[in-house]
Amino acid sequence: MFTDDKWVIAIIAFLILAILSAVLIAIRMRPRFKIGETDTDPDNKGAEVNSTKKQFDDALFIEEDLKLWLEEHYKQMIPVLRIWQKRAWHYGWFHYYVVFWTTIVALSIPYLVTYIDGSSKAGLLVQIMAAFAAIIYGLHSVLKVQTNFQRYRLHESAVYTTVRRMKYDPDNFGKSSEERRITYATEIENIRNQARADEIDNTPSPSSPPSRES
Repeated sequence: MFTDDKWVIAIIAFLILAILSAVLIAIRMRPRFKIGETDTDPDNKGAEVNSTKKQFDDALFIEEDLKLWLEEHYKQMIPVLRIWQKRAWHYGWFHYYVVFWTTIVALSIPYLVTYIDGSSKAGLLVQIMAAFAAIIYGLHSVLKVQTNFQRYRLHESAVYTTVRRMKYDPDNFGKSSEERRITYATEIENIRNQARADEIDNTPSPSSPPSRES
């Protein structure tokens, strides 16, 4: 039989674990590469290699003038990619944090409620856990955490995919250097426009009931 002192310890342990797990999950999901400083393929989880190598150095089917333009264009994209990467990280670790704790709480409460009649502290622990799960789940929903995590990760990945396509299949962008430049720039701009639209759609709002069709 648990005494009240042990339930107080359990409450303190739960609060400490809630904080500690947030830190550990955030560290575990921190991006392992810094955009613009390594020749790493983030989608392939490649190792960091030559940090001075440019994105299009090994593009064998692209003229030198176009290579120079592509390198400059990519450099201009680096600050945007870093923002997307950082936002994806923030939304990502919080998403998995919420999934982890809502699962733990959902599995624990049916067991803990059997002790409520014997100890007021057991009831307090259940209340704290239930309130904690409700708060983080509510934030997850209102802030559209999972959706935004996926959006920013996909926007970032779309840019890397477009870069790879230009490097290894430039004919897909046109026959001449000018056609390739225009098509490439248009595709990148479309990705950025979609990201801007998603940011506008990101305004937190309380959930509303589904509309009824008459």
